[in-house]
Amino acid sequence: MLQPILELLDVQFIRFLLIGCLNITMGYGLFAAFIILSLPTALALLLSTVVGALFNYCSSGRLVFSWRTSNCSLNTATLLWLERMSIPVLVAQAFLLPLIVVLAFPFNQCFVFSLPRTVRS
Repeated sequence: MLQPILELLDVQFIRFLLIGCLNITMGYGLFAAFIILSLPTALALLLSTVVGALFNYCSSGRLVFSWRTSNCSLNTATLLWLERMSIPVLVAQAFLLPLIVVLAFPFNQCFVFSLPRTVRS
């Protein structure tokens, strides 16, 4: 009985909904953890929103839209590589952040916030 309904649903949309549940859980979990740690409510909300947004971007991009080379994975892979080269993590990330920001601009410009091309008549 459910088969016709399931066939109508897009698999990517189902992944989107499931990852959305994960993202909501993550954001609320962070907020709850910050409140339990006695952070002021506004600060707990701000931190959970910022960290949650980063998590949402990476999880949705990778698990819903199958992005394999997002800035998140590029940063992670490079940071782990530098760590294996015995470079302290804080120094390595301080070095990588400006590079990731520079790379993020063309990536976002081309793939995330690109304007639709108009059709000329």
